[in-house]
Amino acid sequence: MFRLNDLGEYEAVIDRITFVCDEVDDSFEETAVRLAEVYSSRLESIADFLLDEGISDVFGEISPDKLIKALGKPVVNLENETITYADNSLDDYCIIEFEYTGLFESFSYLNIDG
Repeated sequence: MFRLNDLGEYEAVIDRITFVCDEVDDSFEETAVRLAEVYSSRLESIADFLLDEGISDVFGEISPDKLIKALGKPVVNLENETITYADNSLDDYCIIEFEYTGLFESFSYLNIDG
């Protein structure tokens, strides 16, 4: 399932979600599948977290629905338990990243780089 990519990370794509790790752990395949299964049902919670953390201060007022559409494809780092949106359509250069726990049960430490 995981293949080495050009950046030297192991990568798997499931349902348009890219999962990455530096080393493949025995549990990562099952975890990636389970995270992919719940991702769409957790998007509203992700949008709520981002709005609560002040993403509107950077990108202006935006509704949760528009934010979800603008996020683009996520990259989930299974080792660091982070979600990154590098190809979002909120602007041309910012990268949005934050930590998650469990099966996207909670979120913390929003970082907007760019």
